[in-house]
Amino acid sequence: MSLVLFSISWVGIIYSFNCFLQKKLLIPDVKMMSLYIATVTLIGAFGEVFLSTVYTFIVGHPLWVYHFLPIHHAYTSYYSFFMWGLYGFHLYLLHGHLKNNKIF
Repeated sequence: MSLVLFSISWVGIIYSFNCFLQKKLLIPDVKMMSLYIATVTLIGAFGEVFLSTVYTFIVGHPLWVYHFLPIHHAYTSYYSFFMWGLYGFHLYLLHGHLKNNKIF
């Protein structure tokens, strides 16, 4: 239960930070936001497994080992899906800010 509250609190923190950054209340496009979250989650989780697998093959020991909710030889964690999803949410909001200010 504490992980759920932790994740929800970070959604609020990320949203508040990006609203502060843009100086307005943001209304997310649910389809585009979901695309960002799903894409970053999949790339992040599978990227962790791929990178650690290649590193283990070359060096002989894992680059990192997850001890909290580990999956796939502890190269990643069930909780990493939430963390990568939060990063995707942040990228979605930040990309909107960069696009609106013609920075990107």
